[in-house]
Amino acid sequence: MPQVGFTCPDGADITYDRCFKECRMGKRCLPLLLLMEVADTRPTVDGVYHVTEVLKPPKQAFLERVHNYFKPPLDGVNSTFGTLWHLLMERRGRKVSHIDTEVNFIALIPTTHGDIYLSGTCDAVDHLERESHDWKTTTTFHVAEHKSGDFSGENWVEQQSVYKPFLFPNIPTNKIVAVYREWGERMSSKCDMVEQYTLPMMPEDEALTMIVERIETLAEIELDGAEPRDCTAKSGVNGSANECWEGWDRNTKTTVRRKCRKYCGGKEVCEQYQTWKEGR
Repeated sequence: MPQVGFTCPDGADITYDRCFKECRMGKRCLPLLLLMEVADTRPTVDGVYHVTEVLKPPKQAFLERVHNYFKPPLDGVNSTFGTLWHLLMERRGRKVSHIDTEVNFIALIPTTHGDIYLSGTCDAVDHLERESHDWKTTTTFHVAEHKSGDFSGENWVEQQSVYKPFLFPNIPTNKIVAVYREWGERMSSKCDMVEQYTLPMMPEDEALTMIVERIETLAEIELDGAEPRDCTAKSGVNGSANECWEGWDRNTKTTVRRKCRKYCGGKEVCEQYQTWKEGR
């Protein structure tokens, strides 16, 4: 299920329709136009999985598919930077004949649980330069790793490696264009505001095997009622990264799970996260 509304500043939940018609608190926490823009109304379609969705931890992907959820409006503001950037590049790309923008695919993936459709979208393919570009508005938190060619803290390599056979099999250079949204002069010695990274792509058979295995796992959970494994809170567990983004918060002097707290739509119905919070 999608996000269906906002969590107001006083902690109460409200659907988008009710929020847009009238503020239940009497004074809007954000301007109406911004609230309408950050509303995430993308529907979940039965039998169709997006690459970005499948690359999430299976518990997060499952909970966000089957439960309606709410988030504070401010949690969606960061995504508007990415939306605006993509819209600008798409508008400009329409004026350049050798660049395709918003290149989509949908592929039928047979699984042991029935046929599943996999979909994805590449931001731009430059046929003259023979490069694919995926725009990412991101933070400088992992910029040192990015600059050294270590992308293990992201799923960029996996995502683009899955896109490649469907969208740009004959394009040899595949790039991430990273826009560091909180960049400032203090960061100028470490990176530019916009950096381009040529990705070390996975072999095609390895990428396809990986994504089919992940689809199988999600389908087994969603269609057959299997119990999703817990998200990992330590790197290396189950061969994965720190999926909860657990770490020390210098401001609160406590351990936090940033992914759970800020970016998982299923956190309110996630027994793992609620148990962790109660045990702190």
